[in-house]
Amino acid sequence: RVDGPALLAVQGRDPVSTIGTNCAFRRDALLAIGGFDPAFSYLGGDASSQKEVSPFLRNLLNPVIHRHHVGLWLNHHTNKPAPAKGKAPPTDLGAYLGAGSAEWCNWARAVVALQPVPKTRIYRLSAPKRGARLRWRDDDDQPMYDRFIAHAREPGVICWRDADDAEIKLAAPDIKLQGYRRLPEVFRTDDEAWDGLMPDEIMTRARNDGITAAHDMKHMTRQWLTGSGARESLAVKNNILERLSSGALRPVGGKKPF
Repeated sequence: RVDGPALLAVQGRDPVSTIGTNCAFRRDALLAIGGFDPAFSYLGGDASSQKEVSPFLRNLLNPVIHRHHVGLWLNHHTNKPAPAKGKAPPTDLGAYLGAGSAEWCNWARAVVALQPVPKTRIYRLSAPKRGARLRWRDDDDQPMYDRFIAHAREPGVICWRDADDAEIKLAAPDIKLQGYRRLPEVFRTDDEAWDGLMPDEIMTRARNDGITAAHDMKHMTRQWLTGSGARESLAVKNNILERLSSGALRPVGGKKPF
């Protein structure tokens, strides 16, 4: 007899199947049992043993996925011990964060990892395996495989948001400013910082100084400096540069920040 919501133990390797049925789960019931952990709940063996994990993934799960033409998102815990000195591993190793056998990663077509940054409320979201397919781009329109996210600030709102610059600096103090945030560097003198420079000159200097490696400079000029239609440019919107009546731009306040 079971009183109230419960997650029944797996009998061997034969859990109850809901595939092909109209079975659904109520939110309050899932919360009451603490949700699901498909990997540990249904493996029925040692998660560190490739001899047990491989048949589970390749011989049991794969045929079901192919038979029903579905995709599978498999949630799996990361290892409990923190990396050395509290630092997250490089992105290219992040695919192997899952606890147990490396087969969890080897089998998956793609891997996304979520880790808390120690001593902050920021999380690092990484896409170490086939992450390019997410089409994440940085401010220089280059591929990126990591981003920092945080919980919504609004009371009662449950969702993720991108971490702001101050939070990213706290989460990763070694990360240097990139992209349009470095544009004040192209102003060589105090007079240039006060009088401003035209967008084309700013972008020419930015390319020569290695601030941008974008191939489509017209696109980057619109995105960083001039804006498009009602959309303000990133440098102006984020108070990196300010626009003058002449059309030139200068560092906010007309002073070099260094």
